[in-house]
Amino acid sequence: ENYLGHFDMGDRVALLSVKRLILLGPKGQELMALKYKHVSKAEVRQIPNDDNSIGWAIIIVLNTPRKNGSEVEVLTCKSRQEAEELCAHLQRGIDVIASDKAM
Repeated sequence: ENYLGHFDMGDRVALLSVKRLILLGPKGQELMALKYKHVSKAEVRQIPNDDNSIGWAIIIVLNTPRKNGSEVEVLTCKSRQEAEELCAHLQRGIDVIASDKAM
């Protein structure tokens, strides 16, 4: 599986391949694995933090529910810029899958 790149989020790292995104925690543990073909859309949204401050997240709407029934994944980010950059990387992966289907 070809590697597209990675995105350093400080305490986490997103690895992006041509088929999926894998989010790794600070000790290298897998926090999320997501195949692009299961993503309907991804968008950056402002969210409230636990302390009532404003935070940012990528809301990932799935076209195939998870085993637990969830149809949405929320990927929190430290800033709007970080969320927008990671969402752009994610969208590129989704677009690669979509263009492969169209062929």
